[in-house]
This record gives sequence, C-alpha cells and structure tokens, in this order.
Amino acid sequence: MPGIYGRVAIRLSPSMNEIRCGSCRKLLMKAQQNAITGTIEIKCTRCGTLNNLRPVEPFSDRQERLTKA
Repeated sequence: MPGIYGRVAIRLSPSMNEIRCGSCRKLLMKAQQNAITGTIEIKCTRCGTLNNLRPVEPFSDRQERLTKA
C-alpha cells in the first residue's frame, strides 16, 4: 500500500516552530526558525501519514517579462 501524504502543520511560537502531522495533529518535532534547509519527510507514528516539509522560499519581487513570439 502506498504511503498517505498529508500536509504538515506549522505553528509559530516566539522561539520554536512546532511541526505537527497534517492528518492527526500529533507533534512530530520542534525546530528553530530557518533551521530546515532541505526537504524532510516524516512518518507519523500515530497514523502512518508521510508528512513532507520544505523551507518556505520568499517571493521574488522581479516580474517576468512576457515576450511575443
């Protein structure tokens, strides 16, 4: 049976971020701001959901130009 992919819930606190399972809300880990630099996949021990976590990339202020062909 393939894994179930859920959405990871992140609650911001003053010092640490709580990373919770997207399905059952179990606390998976705590991390400081910007501590995660790559993609992480965490399997919830309670419900078995594979939670994917990746760092948030800031939006670019640069607007792409549309070129006519």
